[in-house]
Amino acid sequence: MLRLRAAAVVAVVVTAFAMGPADPASATSVLIYPANGTFSHNCRVLGGDGMTEAVFCADLATMWEFNLSVPDLYVLDLTEKAEVFCQPVGGGTAHQCAGIKVTAGLYANSSATELVDHIAAVCGAYYGQPPCPASGRFIISRLGWEEPTFLGPTSHGCEEFLYATDYWVSVTSTVVRLPGSGTFVQSPPNVASNHISQLCH
Repeated sequence: MLRLRAAAVVAVVVTAFAMGPADPASATSVLIYPANGTFSHNCRVLGGDGMTEAVFCADLATMWEFNLSVPDLYVLDLTEKAEVFCQPVGGGTAHQCAGIKVTAGLYANSSATELVDHIAAVCGAYYGQPPCPASGRFIISRLGWEEPTFLGPTSHGCEEFLYATDYWVSVTSTVVRLPGSGTFVQSPPNVASNHISQLCH
């Protein structure tokens, strides 16, 4: 039985922002069983003020689960994740941004893009919210979809997804207020994870 769960794992105000278009972005990849954890982590610079720049990242995380209700059926959990931080221009230690708004979406079917799930969050006194993390890294994530699969620990070979040709995460509608200057930088551009198109063991 296909189960859809949505559990935000970030203690910030979650709100509904307008979703920007998904970035077709990165390469298509094969997921090798059991590959639990971060499948893809892609980052890019959003913009800067000459001293500080904002960086945002799109992550797609995966985890296999047993499905006790159907023999030999497993479930692949797909989690969308976004990470946003400020740093010195050209790199260095991440530090606190003055404000961040960010949206991450889990997408399917690159030939006819469909939004499967999304999460949005905001931090910073400018937006009337708690300060962004002092460590500099503002991270949001949510389990967006569970894809049934018969590929398990005793399987061999590869199989396509049952409900989509591929899945990926795109981080869109991002606005960052830089510390010090108060300069705003925002998307586009967007950033996207690699696409998962096939499961193999």
